Amino acid sequence: MSSATMGKDKTASGETAIGFRKNPCYATRMLLQNAAYIGPDLRLHHDDLRIENTIISQIAPNLSPNQDEEVHDCAGMILIPALADCHVHTPDTLFKGLFNGVPMIEWCNDTPQGRLQKRLFDYLDTHARSPEFRTLVLYAYVQYVKQGIACIVESGQADDSQSVLHACACEIGLKALVDYYDQYDPTIPTETTISIGTHLPEEEDLTPELLREVQERCAAASPWIMTHCLETDWRLADIQEKFGTSTVQVMQNAALLNEKSILFHCIQVTEQDIAAIGEAHATVVCCPISTLRGSEGLMPLQNMLAHKVNITIGTDFIEHDIWDSIRCLYTTMSDPAFPPIDREAVVFAMATSNAETIFKNNGYSGLIQLGASADICCIGHTAELDPLVELSEFSNVLHNVLMQGGKDMVKHLMVNGVFVVYDGVCQTIDEEQVVSEYRDLVARLVVESRA
Repeated sequence: MSSATMGKDKTASGETAIGFRKNPCYATRMLLQNAAYIGPDLRLHHDDLRIENTIISQIAPNLSPNQDEEVHDCAGMILIPALADCHVHTPDTLFKGLFNGVPMIEWCNDTPQGRLQKRLFDYLDTHARSPEFRTLVLYAYVQYVKQGIACIVESGQADDSQSVLHACACEIGLKALVDYYDQYDPTIPTETTISIGTHLPEEEDLTPELLREVQERCAAASPWIMTHCLETDWRLADIQEKFGTSTVQVMQNAALLNEKSILFHCIQVTEQDIAAIGEAHATVVCCPISTLRGSEGLMPLQNMLAHKVNITIGTDFIEHDIWDSIRCLYTTMSDPAFPPIDREAVVFAMATSNAETIFKNNGYSGLIQLGASADICCIGHTAELDPLVELSEFSNVLHNVLMQGGKDMVKHLMVNGVFVVYDGVCQTIDEEQVVSEYRDLVARLVVESRA
């Protein structure tokens, strides 16, 4: 039995490799030497990666540097595709711990906890155009990229905040699909890294009139359409009372269920709903930590997989550790009642390549392979990951990365061939200043909320 060992490789000159050199690279051409990476076959490979104009243009051992390219030594790292968080509500960090023990239907009730929730919701809704709001968003986005996330589906948290979220995602360097709700306009200028979409109102708000408005909006431009779908039993009761059927069937009947539909949660769905989602090639987003702690459990994953539904992972609201979400789903699939599947492969795809459907036009594939966008998460190979075994008939590398890895091990994040995070620090903004402004703002808001 042989063991895969990293961190003691030699450079071409014979010197011991010491990792990435100082100062992040913003060049259009670079060479990543001594790269140990998880390939599309989910096995560990050892090669050099050449990157040209955001794309992985060459993969081979012992590539010689070209005169005009930056060279980085990846020894001591394990490279995986950058992760995709397909459901976030930014900025929501203000609400940490404020919904503990309160079901969604009782949020903002007439209790000290509920009144504090309402006050902070109102603050966000009335400050979306302020510098303070931008600080809140940038702080949240820094937390995403520092755990290896390159792509987000942004549902927002405040009224009329879409353009701010859009701009901040660009500033940080994230690839994003931003939900513009009823303000969606196909003529809104975007960048190659940003897409925009629209929204189907949730069950308690949806009316025949609003449904027609969404149909007209989608018929005119075929945008991405997102909705929180059948998250709770009371939302199921709402839609059945008003429309006589489920949200999925409402969307199907209205020609709104297709390959550009993204359905969050899908907990109270039926077998008929799941079959319709699969046949339409729609995408669902499972947010296990959020819905287990604050809603009504998990979507029926076993049936979703049986119908070959495209499932992605989201963190949703307040809790944004995608590594915890990955491990939670892995544990769920370890239940003896679950049919035998390659759990590591299925869960890893949910956090990476399954999101290609959403971010393909932004260049994201969730794979490290020739021709793919250079969206790469570099994890330090620490003792926590060992032993790493890579044999022709057996590998534990992906398992150990998913089960023992985490945001604290993320050293660097590359998006479109640019180091957005380097040595654990965001490179695209002044992280220290943002964190300082954020802490001052939160302290002031909490004091004001006690008044």
